[in-house]
Amino acid sequence: MTSTELGNYVYELNLKSLPAPPEKPTTFTSPLGGSITQNLRLTYTGKNKADFTIKLDSSEFRVEKTISITPGNHISIIYSLAF
Repeated sequence: MTSTELGNYVYELNLKSLPAPPEKPTTFTSPLGGSITQNLRLTYTGKNKADFTIKLDSSEFRVEKTISITPGNHISIIYSLAF
C-alpha cells in the first residue's frame, strides 16, 4: 500500500483456499411402474481434470458411475430410469 503522506507499507498475505462445496443433487421422481428421463449438462471451467460421480443408492437400486471431464469442455448425460 502506498500513501504520498505516510509512505509505503508492505503486507505479507497468507491466503488459503477451500474446495467448492458439492452442488445440489439432481432428483428423479416417478410413480411405481413409471419412468423418467432427464438430460444433465455439465460445463467445467476449472484448470485441471475433474471427476463427476453419478450415484443412486437405495435398498432397491444401486448405481454408481464416475465421468471425467477436461478443462473447458462440457458433457451431456441422459439418464433414464424405470421404477
